[in-house]
Amino acid sequence: MSQIVLIEDDLFFSSKIENVLKNSEYDLKIFPRGIEALKSLRENPAVLILINLASHSLNPLNLISDIKTDPDLKIIPITGKISLSVWREEREAWQTLLAPM
Repeated sequence: MSQIVLIEDDLFFSSKIENVLKNSEYDLKIFPRGIEALKSLRENPAVLILINLASHSLNPLNLISDIKTDPDLKIIPITGKISLSVWREEREAWQTLLAPM
């Protein structure tokens, strides 16, 4: 079964996403911390990574950078959610990180 990794430190959102995917053909793995997710991804790569991009405790900029610099993980699509205010505050960093390599 293909795996989707959710990196989310908010139980409300992780339970919502889990409910949406529970009857899908994907095995959802939920991690509240990025370091645990990276370890799991290196052992068993996912077909998709979902990240809470607005979480300061997850440090999503560093997490995505770690994923994109790993030759085995950089091909995995990454998506997430972010508030407009966080985007405005950190726009330059996000644009640099999300630019094609």
